Amino acid sequence: ECADRCGCASMGVVWGQVISQNSARDLEWFNLDWCNSVRLLWLGALRSLWKRGTYRMGRESQQEERLVSLQAGNADCPQQLRQDRSFQGMTATQFLGAFNDNLFKQLVLLICIDAARQTGSSDVYQPVAQALFALPFVLFSGFAGYLSDRLSKRQIVVVCKGVEIGVMLAGMCVFLLARSSLDPSLTLLLCVLTFMGIQSAFFGPAKYGILPELLSERNLPAANGIIQMTTFLAIIFGTAAAGYGKDLLQGELWIISIGCLVIAILGTLTSL
Repeated sequence: ECADRCGCASMGVVWGQVISQNSARDLEWFNLDWCNSVRLLWLGALRSLWKRGTYRMGRESQQEERLVSLQAGNADCPQQLRQDRSFQGMTATQFLGAFNDNLFKQLVLLICIDAARQTGSSDVYQPVAQALFALPFVLFSGFAGYLSDRLSKRQIVVVCKGVEIGVMLAGMCVFLLARSSLDPSLTLLLCVLTFMGIQSAFFGPAKYGILPELLSERNLPAANGIIQMTTFLAIIFGTAAAGYGKDLLQGELWIISIGCLVIAILGTLTSL
């Protein structure tokens, strides 16, 4: 019995040593795997940061090269636009058209003031005139844009300028019939103003849509700036010319209408 007990004790000691050796070995393997995992994680993070840095540096260098090339190309834009006869003609056409619109519109608005003063009533004619000129832009601009996409923009521009000649001719006839700035011709002048608004509504989309067809992409920003500048200058000059001309030619406003007709003819010639 004592021998059996000693045998069991020795077997237990042996098994304990085996278990402790296995546990130590497992612990060593665990420590080794954990160290390898941490090292691989750090290596992956460093590699990712390196790739991201090199990608960003490459992208920034590409952007700098592109910016330099664009600046070098844009340096020649003003010279190219000055030498482009199509763009020059379009700029002159839209300047003369905007000048004519604002000259005639402001002249009609001043006549509305005189008509209200003579009747002794409140000035209800000016809001009506402004609404009649602006309403065609609301009603026909969408359809005008559709036509500009479907038809030749150059043909639309030329046709609109031809219609402008007819509208200015009608305005001149109204002034010649009245031979004054009094109320009897006001209704007809408002009709002429309405047709002018319709003509301008169809001219606008073709005017802006034709620029990408005439110019290269890098010249478009400068061209748009020139178009906007000349448009606002035409509005200012046309409005001022109407007031000055009415004060200078009180009873002979038909002379101003002849000037509007001449400007419309010149605008048509520059659009060809």
